[in-house]
Amino acid sequence: MKTEVLLRSIGRINDELIADAESEANTKRKPGWAKLGIMAACLALVLCTGIATHAIRNNATAGTFTMDVNPSVEYTIAKSGSVKNVRCLNSDAENALSDVALGKQSVETALTRTVAAYEACGYMENGEATVLISFDSRLDANAELKASLSAEIQQTLEQTDAVGTLVFHSELTKNAEAAKIAEEFHVSLGRADWILTAANKTGLPTDEVARMSLDELLKFQEASGIASVSVSKFISLEEAKKIALKDAKLDELTQKIVFTREELNRNQGKPCYLLEFYTG
Repeated sequence: MKTEVLLRSIGRINDELIADAESEANTKRKPGWAKLGIMAACLALVLCTGIATHAIRNNATAGTFTMDVNPSVEYTIAKSGSVKNVRCLNSDAENALSDVALGKQSVETALTRTVAAYEACGYMENGEATVLISFDSRLDANAELKASLSAEIQQTLEQTDAVGTLVFHSELTKNAEAAKIAEEFHVSLGRADWILTAANKTGLPTDEVARMSLDELLKFQEASGIASVSVSKFISLEEAKKIALKDAKLDELTQKIVFTREELNRNQGKPCYLLEFYTG
């Protein structure tokens, strides 16, 4: 009897001791897991903050450029090089682009959609349109981004087969008079600068000069030798191939022709294609 009581007592003691020991061990382990959880949460927060900061920085505004045909539209460019949003400067642009999604797109997509809308409305016809691209002072000061945008703009417009003459204009200095003209006639600062130059050159009233086409205004810019104007006439690669084959008196419909070199290059500063091919 005494032995049974003693064994039961020992059993209770062992159970109690084991329970206490486990409780104590769990208590000791909790702070370690808690610290690990806090560290993981902090790391996740740092990563999220870093990603958010990077996204915000890339989406920050780098500057604007404007495309004038007759409609005038301004594209706000993010530091990532994409189009953040657009602003129509006149009613022609508003009517043509009211249902076209241009914001939060690549420059290539935004320009391609703009040109398609202008063609549908009759503003760009026969592949001979003159286009004026004006960079604001912020983009002009960012040489790397400006060069990248210029190349992308030219390549995109070339692929549309809608443009005959492309002109880049830089806002080198602030011009209060040109800014006033831009606001009054709802055009870009680049076109306003052209209007001002043509008005000074011809002596005609500003409102009369403002009604001139880009082709007419361009003649005065070339004559005055403004350094900020760069004119590029270009054709598509397919057109260049047709010209080359015609010059070689070859017919691609009746002969097998393989092009081994298709390179867009420059000759005395003007774009040109270098083509090499053979017949089989």
